[in-house]
Amino acid sequence: MTQDKTHKGRASGLPNSPFLVAPEQSNKDAKEEGLADALRDLQEINDEADEEGMPPPSELAIANADRLIRAIYDILPCQYLVELLPEGVIAITVPGGFRCSVMLLCESEGGILCSVNMNGKHRRKRYSYANQLPDRFLREALSELGRG
Repeated sequence: MTQDKTHKGRASGLPNSPFLVAPEQSNKDAKEEGLADALRDLQEINDEADEEGMPPPSELAIANADRLIRAIYDILPCQYLVELLPEGVIAITVPGGFRCSVMLLCESEGGILCSVNMNGKHRRKRYSYANQLPDRFLREALSELGRG
């Protein structure tokens, strides 16, 4: 049996190398790594507050951010930017192409602001409670971002 027949899916003539990975697997690993990175950044948010001399986010803001990161990952798995803003607000940014992004601001009181930028067109929606998300507005924005 030849090497090509023993390794299904490999192109004919490629050497047997542990560094050759199917592009689909590589993308999947990178996306899963994005979720892990975002959750790790969230876990370190109180340390960031201490280092920057900013007020720490509330436990409610952290819990809301954790739930939202997981929920949006199910819709659009990619790398997210999680950072602390003044007044203990946690920003979750889902980057897209040029001039495209979705940002969720998790406020310490529990409210969420969803800000969408698509090619210079801005729209936003405010939520009193994080359990209202993801709703149609956010799902459509993430879907549009994913197509971009």
